[in-house]
Amino acid sequence: MAQQKQVDVSLTLSKHILLNYGKDSNLVFSPISIQVILGLVAAGSSGQTLDQLLSFLKARTIDELNYLYSSIVDRVSAKDSSSSGPCLSLANGVWLQKSLTLKPSFKEVVETVYKAACGQVDFKSKEEEARNVVNSWAEKETKGLIKELFPAGSFDSLTRLVFANTLYFKGAWSCEFDASKTKHFDFHLLNGDRVQVPFMSRNEERYISEFDGFKVLKLPYRNGGIQSSDKHSFSMYIYLPDANDGLPALIEKVGSESGFLDKYIPWMAANGGNFWIPKFKFEYAIEASDALQSLGLVLPFKPQDGCTEMVYDPRPLHVSKIFQKSFIEIDERGTEAAVATGSVIQLYCLFEVDFVADHPFLFVIRENNSGIVQFIGQKSLTLKPSFKEVVETVYKAACGQVDFKSKEEEARNVVNSWAEKETKGLIKELFPAGSFDSLTRLVFANTLYFKGAWSCEFDASKTKHFDFHLLNGDRVQVPFMSRNEERYISKFDGFKVLKLPYRNGGIQSSDKHSFSMYIYLPDANDGLPALIEKVGSESGFLDKYIPWMAANGGNFWIPKFKFEYAIEASDALQSLGLVLPFKPQDGCTEMVYDPRPLHVSKIFQKSFIEIDERGTEAAVATGSVIQLYCLFEVDFVADHPFLFVIRENNSGIVQFIGQVLNPSIT
Repeated sequence: MAQQKQVDVSLTLSKHILLNYGKDSNLVFSPISIQVILGLVAAGSSGQTLDQLLSFLKARTIDELNYLYSSIVDRVSAKDSSSSGPCLSLANGVWLQKSLTLKPSFKEVVETVYKAACGQVDFKSKEEEARNVVNSWAEKETKGLIKELFPAGSFDSLTRLVFANTLYFKGAWSCEFDASKTKHFDFHLLNGDRVQVPFMSRNEERYISEFDGFKVLKLPYRNGGIQSSDKHSFSMYIYLPDANDGLPALIEKVGSESGFLDKYIPWMAANGGNFWIPKFKFEYAIEASDALQSLGLVLPFKPQDGCTEMVYDPRPLHVSKIFQKSFIEIDERGTEAAVATGSVIQLYCLFEVDFVADHPFLFVIRENNSGIVQFIGQKSLTLKPSFKEVVETVYKAACGQVDFKSKEEEARNVVNSWAEKETKGLIKELFPAGSFDSLTRLVFANTLYFKGAWSCEFDASKTKHFDFHLLNGDRVQVPFMSRNEERYISKFDGFKVLKLPYRNGGIQSSDKHSFSMYIYLPDANDGLPALIEKVGSESGFLDKYIPWMAANGGNFWIPKFKFEYAIEASDALQSLGLVLPFKPQDGCTEMVYDPRPLHVSKIFQKSFIEIDERGTEAAVATGSVIQLYCLFEVDFVADHPFLFVIRENNSGIVQFIGQVLNPSIT
């Protein structure tokens, strides 16, 4: 009964992940791996957080949960006496900040229940070194299949513990497929398209049953065809909907009908009929904290006094992220699969958000000639005099009032509407949903709008379509403009430069604006990356390579174009060495009177440009969010999409579950 409850938890989680995160991609993940990590978290929790974890994992007490997961760990870890049977290995690991000590009760659970390897690392000052240690462990435990479980930036100086779990499986079919019989056929995608993929077939051991709306195929692994209580017995089950587009409905049924996997099992071998299943190989990665919270598991991720039984530290801990990476390969010989799951436990923000009074205020800084910058903050805060002077005299700022704390979306609409207005409607939604929250204290924004007519316009009747050569060697047809007048062109080593003056901008003058557009054309079709490198590396490049004389004759065609681009630039800036503004340092101290550390959380930019026969229209808006530092940011012919499960037959525990939407994608 207890194990069946864990299977039910697995299928509930699987249904949510498959339907909400796998709409357009192949997907494989391991619910039991996530459940083991959550079991570790539960062992170190108390109060309402523990209650919610136990409810989610369908256990009555922490002792019951510990006993259940101990038996799962022992069973998976047990070595099969038959060397020809499937290889299955499970490993757990716990790493903590070197200055901390595990509480005795938690240490006992870690070592005896989960049999986890323990280590100490320096999260505070050697985050990348710590990340490499954990990632190397996960890669080793999964025989090199799972690399980079924790992506860059997963750990920081507030990280206190990291939990990780790995599961590796390699099994040969009890009756292998003859590779010489493998053929390519069409696989029908959910959208109605088809792709050619390799299909395997065999005449022996076709365990197939047909049910209402779907069929089930059982593929036993060697020494896994007969269930036995004293050794592992594994099979792969392929659930093939009758309809080519029936996978979503089938997943809904799997996740909603209790005992589904035990109810729909083929026990008898079927004869005759077409029998083809595709070979496939792919990997999948997910950060699962949002998925778990949407299923009601909220408190472990919140600043409650819940994760109190792990280490000796009076400050509240919480789960910040849960990462999982999975790999699977199915071929004529059998299956190889691996998964690694990792959870980051961090200090929560040391300051109570509710300590700050309500009624935030908005302020804007605007510089008329070169662009407009906007600053936004809370009404309860006061600008420091020196910063206020810069706001008013240097940037000539306009100011407004918003309420970040209780009306985040309203505040976002205020700022986005301002940016849209200042860019003549070209830049919409500068700040995406979720950019502001109750920890936001200030927002800086800048807009720049430009519209200029060519000093000599192009004749639209001469515009023609030609090939444009892409970097990858492909070509696309686009409209090209041409004219005979004002061809300011110079040729340099490896590239040419074209100057296109705007009206009233052909002659530089100190008392008025003088604008031109410069097009830098590499001689080689694939020469742009090298040219960009030169532009960014050679000091004074733009001033050095300017065409001053008009050129005559020759082919002259430039494309019309119109596009927009958006970027969140904080990672780019940090990779260039600008790190401290984004960290919990006492650096952003001269803006407002507030003793708590502020940092830059995000920098968004959206740009638009259109070039045509008349001229240019362009706009850009950039915005930065300044926040209190806090830890959260804040398928028998299986020729169409199918669901698959790898489970241990005796216990019913699901090791891997996934979907295949397109086997041609690896």
